[in-house]
Amino acid sequence: MCKLEGKQLEEIKKRGSLWTDFLRKTEKMVQENLLCESFTMYLIDPETNEMILNILPGGNDGSKEIQEVRLPVGVGLAGACAISDQPLLVPDTSNDPRFLKRPDPKSRIE
Repeated sequence: MCKLEGKQLEEIKKRGSLWTDFLRKTEKMVQENLLCESFTMYLIDPETNEMILNILPGGNDGSKEIQEVRLPVGVGLAGACAISDQPLLVPDTSNDPRFLKRPDPKSRIE
């Protein structure tokens, strides 16, 4: 989890393509080094106590801008990690009641 202070979130968003490049490079690095199929990174907005997922452009929906999904801290498996500030190892997420199949209908998360 990445916890942001004050106005940091707005400053990050203003950077546009630099932020998109950072997210793409981070995703690629994690997938290559951890040999994982997918990767999700949430930022925490301390002012709203929400986890923020940025969905990169260029997916199935043809979007050209980063889409943002916000979830309250504590929701889902990521929310459990945010509350405990500890990683979770869940062998079968589909059997965990905290697992969210789709946090937002606009997202491409499956």
